[in-house]
Amino acid sequence: MIGFFENVDGILVSKNETIFNAEEDVAIIKGVSSFELKQKIGCDALYNVTENYKVLFNDFNHELFLFINAMGGIITSIDEDFDRIIKSEKLEKALGLTRVKMLKFIVKKTTNGINCNPCEC
Repeated sequence: MIGFFENVDGILVSKNETIFNAEEDVAIIKGVSSFELKQKIGCDALYNVTENYKVLFNDFNHELFLFINAMGGIITSIDEDFDRIIKSEKLEKALGLTRVKMLKFIVKKTTNGINCNPCEC
């Protein structure tokens, strides 16, 4: 199952409160978005938004690549070093013996600021 997860005290939890099962699930973790002013049109502004995502998975999966493609994602890196991944994501207690890989991708969009938090745009 492909789903969005958040790191809560070293455990990946989905929005519907299920815990990440590294043997079966693909965890997508949303990172920080960056905003850059693209153009002002009168009093309104357009922004280029770059959304950063990390994906934890145990095996390369065609559905994952279709999902990233459907989001308009661009893969920026793939890391297969299990030890580095669990330390960087602070998941030492959560994964057990399953060897996970990490893929990073970005999604670039344009927005007028309506869907931004007040301090972002």
